[in-house]
Amino acid sequence: MTSLPDIQYEIDIDLGSCGGCGRCVAFCPVDVFEMRQREQSVLHPDAPLFISTAVFPQMCWGCETCAGQCPHGAIRVMPLGGAGSFHGRKTAEPLSEEQRMLYASWAATLKGILGLRWEPVAISLIPAGAPLPDVPVPDERLRYCQSLLAARRGMSFMMPANRHACPDGTSILGLTEMPAKLASGELYLLFHKLDNLKAAQQMVHERPCLEPRTIDATVVTPLAEAACEPEVIMVAVQPEQAMWLLMSSSYYTGKRHTLHASGYNAQCVETTLIPRQTGEVNVSFGCYGCRAVSDISDDLMFVGIPVARMPEIIRGLEELSKKAIPQSRAKIYMRHSEVIQETIHVRTAREDDLLMIRVISDDVAMPRIESVEHTYVAVNDEDVPVGFIRIRLTKTSNDEAAYVYPVAVARSWQGYDVGTALMTHALDIFGELRLVACTPSHGFYERLGFEKASWECIASEIARDCELCPEASTCIPQPFVKTRLPY
Repeated sequence: MTSLPDIQYEIDIDLGSCGGCGRCVAFCPVDVFEMRQREQSVLHPDAPLFISTAVFPQMCWGCETCAGQCPHGAIRVMPLGGAGSFHGRKTAEPLSEEQRMLYASWAATLKGILGLRWEPVAISLIPAGAPLPDVPVPDERLRYCQSLLAARRGMSFMMPANRHACPDGTSILGLTEMPAKLASGELYLLFHKLDNLKAAQQMVHERPCLEPRTIDATVVTPLAEAACEPEVIMVAVQPEQAMWLLMSSSYYTGKRHTLHASGYNAQCVETTLIPRQTGEVNVSFGCYGCRAVSDISDDLMFVGIPVARMPEIIRGLEELSKKAIPQSRAKIYMRHSEVIQETIHVRTAREDDLLMIRVISDDVAMPRIESVEHTYVAVNDEDVPVGFIRIRLTKTSNDEAAYVYPVAVARSWQGYDVGTALMTHALDIFGELRLVACTPSHGFYERLGFEKASWECIASEIARDCELCPEASTCIPQPFVKTRLPY
């Protein structure tokens, strides 16, 4: 397939810790291990007679299933060697400026309307022999799901078979043949993920799987930085955001969705192959593998969108954002006086508030803050923060100012004047507040009594942050100022 050197792994087994249980032999999908008899030691007469031995280390995929399943922590798997290149392979033509701008606009719309914390991800499966895009090959093996979840953080990877660490996903995606233990369903019983072999074989039989060696590499990048034409767009979302994507897909037809999810092979099957093969949007709740090897939170799920559906979905999402989305998020039918009886008050933030402050930041897709310095929280009757405001102080030879940096309210509390309470509290302390707001927020600040200001009143360090922001060209930042009225 390729002249890339294979990545080899050193498998270190601590014989003093090995309990001779044989789990590594049973769980290894490519049969690297065998149990071998060892000489009994006078110093350790109770040591197990049989110990694990890596007899075929050259077969190792680096999936680390052996290390994860070893009850004694006796196994370490360490990569040897580095990444090579597809020598002599034709390079694909770069995307046109028009295509790059289109994909970047899709990403901006998804992030802006849905309030995504993570980047939408462009997925491409490179057919055998096809030209290759200019995307870096990782130095060591990753699972396909790990590469997707890294791409949502802004990374880009092109992975041939010898950079994939999961034999299951690699064979499902058509890069290799499927190992016998996976094809038979045997390994699923060892993981205790299914009740019996018939059930395991049924699960294997039902999932789509590309023909072996028909794909040379998987390519994942942030959608805004796509290096080749994507086939599927993956969006990591919370359930409410997934709902709007599904509604956007149905906006012009009213059709309900038939979704295929099982908790098995989430990213390779449910997020990638099903949308790619059916041409329909699909959802995934993740699977044992992708949740065990990554930091994805419990409330995160995934939507796979065939790229051909994206123009329609973007248009539908833009229409929903005109009324349905803001009204739903404002909970316009929930009467505050009847449903929420708690009273809000504002106090100085404490160190033990930082966790809830970060939860609120994640809830509204804002960057996390790292300290509670100059931070104030709005709390409910149980003293639980439901919103916060952080003030950034600047001082020059002729000016001192307090900047809102930022203010955030938990979604379930938006529309109940929490933001107003936070602003009022900060105004009482500092007398004047300045800020720079993106276009969608202008109305919010104007309703709070802020007035548009010139950039001359904004400190250079604040203005520089805006200039360096990658979204400055789309958010159209505007300075605002408000001064406390004298009593």
